[in-house]
Amino acid sequence: MNRFNIFKRYNYWLTKYPYRTNAITTGTLFGTGDIIAQKLFTKEDEYDYKRTIRATIYGSVIFSIVGDKWYKLLNNLKLSKSMRGIMVRVGMDQIVFAPFGLVLYYTSMTILSGGYIKDIRHKLSNQWWPTLYANWLIWPWIQIINFSIVPVQYRLLCVNSIALLWNTFLSLRNAQD
Repeated sequence: MNRFNIFKRYNYWLTKYPYRTNAITTGTLFGTGDIIAQKLFTKEDEYDYKRTIRATIYGSVIFSIVGDKWYKLLNNLKLSKSMRGIMVRVGMDQIVFAPFGLVLYYTSMTILSGGYIKDIRHKLSNQWWPTLYANWLIWPWIQIINFSIVPVQYRLLCVNSIALLWNTFLSLRNAQD
């Protein structure tokens, strides 16, 4: 099967089964990011399958839904397609969604690993700001491209594809204390 046929089939699935397709895609990419983080960047002797499962669950059950709703909301705003409208979307994404998304990520991952409120507070106090700062160095540029040339139904896929490296980074940050 050539690349065009794969894309055509993916487009069919995305149109016919948008939530299921986004869940599978997002979960797979979050899980893959964790696998890369564990295999290439950690010195652990044993691979932590549960950690990958948690990342996959977060991606498929939580982020796929929240991300899809967010991109649809941004698309439905009555903004022009001019650079000004794009910059408003990017600004909203980085000022509203990025901080919230990182709280959601660290909270969800801590709960999925059996943590408590005190563990969530600890994780957020140690990881949230440095991760948000790193986010602001990378994602505005990606989102300018995403909002200017990518059709709305592919924005989550675009972000998730580029986010494979970001998910690896998130997994490494989350594994730190």
